[in-house]
Amino acid sequence: ATVGTKTMLDFTQNDGAGLYGYLPMTTNLTFYMVMRYTSNIPTNGVFAQHGNVDTDWSIIKKPTGSNYLLFKSNNDTTNAGLQFTTNTSYILVCRVNGNTREFWAYSESGSSQYTSTTGVSIAASLSKYLSIGKSQANILCSGYVGEILYYNTNLSAMDLSNNLTYLQKKWFNASNSTQIVRFIGSGSVNITATQDICGNYTSGS
Repeated sequence: ATVGTKTMLDFTQNDGAGLYGYLPMTTNLTFYMVMRYTSNIPTNGVFAQHGNVDTDWSIIKKPTGSNYLLFKSNNDTTNAGLQFTTNTSYILVCRVNGNTREFWAYSESGSSQYTSTTGVSIAASLSKYLSIGKSQANILCSGYVGEILYYNTNLSAMDLSNNLTYLQKKWFNASNSTQIVRFIGSGSVNITATQDICGNYTSGS
């Protein structure tokens, strides 16, 4: 699949191809994936898996419902799921903070979704199997993957936004003109039209 001038890796062919290796596993993490959702994704098709597909974490097709992906842990096949549109590219963001799983999806058209749930059973380890595009049991996602970013910590809101902006500009040619201002506290502050407003302000209106 080609997005703009960039080409994603093709995991639609039934030849067992995938990217895999062994990386340390941490209980807090943040994971980004640029992907394309197709109409051929099988039940339990896996876009990413680190450690045990059910109890550590994975991005997996929901066994019930239409076009849902789960950010799975704790053997949970119900919660932390989002619904996707076929033949559409997305940036997925997964974050684990303690016992909370958060899952975002940002589409190429600019729409976004978010869900969160409790229940995390990740077991920290110096080395666990990481697979992209298929599961350890060779179940392909039957979609496309463009890029991943993986952090062994739960990123702050600011860092989440900065990484997302980077990927949106790179893959979706997103404008940098739309930013988010998060006000904490009260008072007043002036922000000029040319000032970077992506961040936290202790006061403002």
